[in-house]
Amino acid sequence: MSPKIDGLMIQFSSLIAVLQIAVSASALPGFFRTDDPSIPPSVRAASKSVYKIISQGGQVDVILDMSDTNSVAGKKSRLNADGDWWRALQIAECERDAVKSCPLFAQMGGGSAFLLNEQTTLYTNLHNFYEVLSEHVISAKARDSSSIRRRLIGHSVFFGATNADQEPIFDPTTDRAWLTLFNPDPRLYNGTKNSMTNGLGRLSDIIELSLGSKIAQAPLRTARAKPKAGDTLYLIGFPDRTNDRNRVGAPDSDGKAMFVSVGKAMNTRTWIEKSQNHISPFWEMLFERHMIFADFDCGHGNSGGPIVNSRGEVVGIMMGMWEDRNQAPSARICGGLGPLDKEKLHELWNALSVIPGQ
Repeated sequence: MSPKIDGLMIQFSSLIAVLQIAVSASALPGFFRTDDPSIPPSVRAASKSVYKIISQGGQVDVILDMSDTNSVAGKKSRLNADGDWWRALQIAECERDAVKSCPLFAQMGGGSAFLLNEQTTLYTNLHNFYEVLSEHVISAKARDSSSIRRRLIGHSVFFGATNADQEPIFDPTTDRAWLTLFNPDPRLYNGTKNSMTNGLGRLSDIIELSLGSKIAQAPLRTARAKPKAGDTLYLIGFPDRTNDRNRVGAPDSDGKAMFVSVGKAMNTRTWIEKSQNHISPFWEMLFERHMIFADFDCGHGNSGGPIVNSRGEVVGIMMGMWEDRNQAPSARICGGLGPLDKEKLHELWNALSVIPGQ
C-alpha cells in the first residue's frame, strides 16, 4: 500500500474515532423498536405497560344541549350519515354520563400513557386532555382551585387506548375512566395551551386516570432515586411519523408502532445552556428538584410516555421538547416531570398556588 493511501486510511480511522466519541457522549438519535438488541430486557418488559391514546382535541365544534332530545337525535343522524364516528361517539358518551351539555371536538389528540402502581391507574399528560378539561372549567365558570377541583375530580374522561400491537385496551364505548389526579390551579385552564408552556404548566403536566376495569398487564413501578447526570435513560412511547432521522443513519418512526429512544440524563443548568431557555434561579431550583432532562430523541406523540432507567423503573413522565442550539443541525432535548410521587406533587402544587405572575 502506498504512503499516500496509508495516510488517507489513518485520517479516515481518526475521523471514525472522533465520530464514535461524539455519539457515545450524547444521545443515540432515532427511534428504536422494542426488540432492538440495544434495548435492555427490563425496558422491553416495561414497554408492555405503555399505550397509545386518542383523545378529544382542537377547538370545540358545537356544544349540544342534551335536554333538547330532538336536536341531539338530529345531530347524531347527520353525523352517522356523514360517517363521522368520532363525534358520534362523543355524543354517546355524553348520553351515557347523563350530562346537561355536551361539547363536541372535531379533531383528535394523541399521545402516550402508561400503567403505574395499579392495573386500574393510567398516567399521561394534562396537555393531552387540555382542550376538553379547559372547556369544562370555562363552561362551569369555575374560577378558583376549590371549584375547579369539584368540577373535575371524578370527571368521566373520554378516550381510546391501544397497545403496541394496535389492539384496543380501553374502548370508550364500553369502558369507563375518571380523573383522579390533576393540578386545579385556575391559571392553567384559560382555554389556550400557552398556559402549559411556562414554569407552572411544566410542573403541572400530569394527570391520573382511574379505570373502571383492570388492564391485564403488570403496572410499572417508580424508581427509588432520581437519575444522576450522565445516567442512561429510555423514553417509551408512540412518536409521530418522522422522515429525517435516516439522514444521519438513524431509524425513523413510522407513526404507528411503539418505539424506544435512548439518551443521557442532564442537570437543569446543562439544559439551560443547551436550549438557551433563560429562567430565574428560583425556577431553576424547582426544575432541578422536579424535572428530568435528557438528550434522547422525541417527538409529538411521545407526550405522556414513561421515562425509565435501565431497570425499567419509571423516573418521570415525558412532557416537553427543546432544540439543542449548541449543535448544528440542532438535536432534541426532552424533558419530563419526576419523580412521580403524588404526595410530593400535591406539596409542589400547593406551593406554586401562592406564587404570583405565572
